[in-house]
Amino acid sequence: MTQLPEAFLAQLKFDFPEIANKVVEGINSSAPTSIQVNRRKLPELNLPNINWNNLGYYLKDRPAFVSDPLYHAGCYYPMEASSMFVGKVIENILSDNQNPLVLDLCAAPGGKSISILNRLNGRGFIVANEIHAQRSNILKENLIKLGHPNILITNNSPEDFLDNPALFDVVMVDAPCSGEGMFRKDEIAIQEWSENNVSNCLVRQKNILETAIELIKPNGYLIYSTCTFNKKENEEQVLKLLATNSFEVVKIPLDNKSEISESNLGYRFFPGIAKGEGFACFILKKLSSSAKKTKPQLKVKQFNIKIDWFKENQSLIFHEFKEDVFAISNFQLAKILDPKKLHIKQLGIQVAQLKGKLLLPHPNLIFLVDLTKQISFPLIEVKIEEAHALLCLETISVTNNPKGWIIFTYNNLPFALGKNVGNRINNYFPKNFKIRIPKNQLSNFSVSNFI
Repeated sequence: MTQLPEAFLAQLKFDFPEIANKVVEGINSSAPTSIQVNRRKLPELNLPNINWNNLGYYLKDRPAFVSDPLYHAGCYYPMEASSMFVGKVIENILSDNQNPLVLDLCAAPGGKSISILNRLNGRGFIVANEIHAQRSNILKENLIKLGHPNILITNNSPEDFLDNPALFDVVMVDAPCSGEGMFRKDEIAIQEWSENNVSNCLVRQKNILETAIELIKPNGYLIYSTCTFNKKENEEQVLKLLATNSFEVVKIPLDNKSEISESNLGYRFFPGIAKGEGFACFILKKLSSSAKKTKPQLKVKQFNIKIDWFKENQSLIFHEFKEDVFAISNFQLAKILDPKKLHIKQLGIQVAQLKGKLLLPHPNLIFLVDLTKQISFPLIEVKIEEAHALLCLETISVTNNPKGWIIFTYNNLPFALGKNVGNRINNYFPKNFKIRIPKNQLSNFSVSNFI
């Protein structure tokens, strides 16, 4: 049985006396494994659905995801089930907004941004921000693989966005917290927990929220979430916002209430009750007030050279940064951002690179959503052993195929870029994403087995 801090147990029993014992039992049970599919890459799976998110699925046990070509292609993302509730929230509050601008203020490692992008399904634009440099690199990697071009990735403190007041339709604050809801999955979270750490988190949350509320446009939304149980970091923070008379609580319809604990302020997930980890989520709507009108600010160098491998009638805008060309969708939304203090890590998805006078496909092109609908390279289907070789950055021999650029597919889903030079096919899978364990340690697991 997991040894939990006495002070934590006392607080849990004080806040939730009727279910505390059940929650402790849940913390001492096995954690479920779940994934969220990229709706623009992967079709429906023959797996048990997560009740509150039809793009989320449970797996029987935790496989070696590193072995699956579709994991590397950004077709899905291993994600804790309870936190996928954010997708349901976005689906409800933005159902009538065809062009929303969303800020995920504390975005790493990327799960909430992925939930938002999946529900936008090509609509609007999202700014995914992370204050810590190393974590922002992880965020960037995960969102590159996802392949949605309506994305700006930044590495900033929340205060740096104050040049963009009252601009966003939604601000997502998945706040740094004491992590009580992750005790089952993460023993380090137990070791690091203390009452003093809870107090430190309260100060950080307060500072982030004070900035976040300035960034929401009138009638826009704040989604505040934590992966912790105590009411100090959850309900009490929400009550402070409501006391300003600038917000009202928003409730959304629930299809299945047996796993979700609903209160007059928001929603909670408890291990032992929900098939997921501890998670709290609150939705507030900003009451109408006068707002500063925004004018286009963000300036980028648009790329006007025709990119031969893209089909005609693209809705994408191409821009050049250094020697790379990026594809962006919904650029008009991105343009209204004031970038003076923003450390921009990536705007859109890299699709081409300039090599002297040559314009070549960028290896990250392979991640772009709807790839086979947008570019005309031939497709080559490979078996799992060949896919593993390509993911390890080896070359493979394929006969009777046209020379030039090609797309490797596994189970008819793109995962790597190559170029047939005659006697071999050069492998252009991105070097920074290569598999770093020996091929003989990889399994035959793939979620494609459940299509």
